[in-house]
Amino acid sequence: MSTEKKLGFIGLGVMGEPMCRNLARKSGQQILASDLDPAPLARLHA
Repeated sequence: MSTEKKLGFIGLGVMGEPMCRNLARKSGQQILASDLDPAPLARLHA
């Protein structure tokens, strides 16, 4: 069993993208994100 923690985030709309960014910065965990629009995913990846 892996002890590596990952967070998941579905929906990166007007509120979701900043929330996901904040989680990534403050938690230090790997974030798995999903959205129908690829643009927010590209912005978060950078």
